[in-house]
Amino acid sequence: VLAALGRELDGWARNPRSATRVLSGLARGRRPDLAEQVLKCMRTRHVEVNVFHCSSVIGAYEKDGGQWRSALGLLGRLPAMRLAPNEVACSAAISACGKGGQWRLALVLLGCMPGMKLQPNEYCYGAASSAC
Repeated sequence: VLAALGRELDGWARNPRSATRVLSGLARGRRPDLAEQVLKCMRTRHVEVNVFHCSSVIGAYEKDGGQWRSALGLLGRLPAMRLAPNEVACSAAISACGKGGQWRLALVLLGCMPGMKLQPNEYCYGAASSAC
């Protein structure tokens, strides 16, 4: 993947939004494996990784049949990457839990959001409601 991205990574270093578009496209295409590899390549090449990039990858896990373990794993790694979770990342992780049949975890995550200084929005509540 690193070889295939080549010059793209250099461009992303100057314009991180370009990476967000690519990662969002991989999420829509239900390619979380590839999205995670792109994220790793970005970190290897010292390209800025932000919460929007990670939210896209979490969304890819959600869209690909609710890979809740991977979604929660990435959400849990955000602080180690010096990133704070946002409502989009939490909503995608809640939805991944729901699609994976883990409604209790979805509700726990929803309940943890205020402790993360996040106010659940209609997407978070909708994802939690769908999980049940």
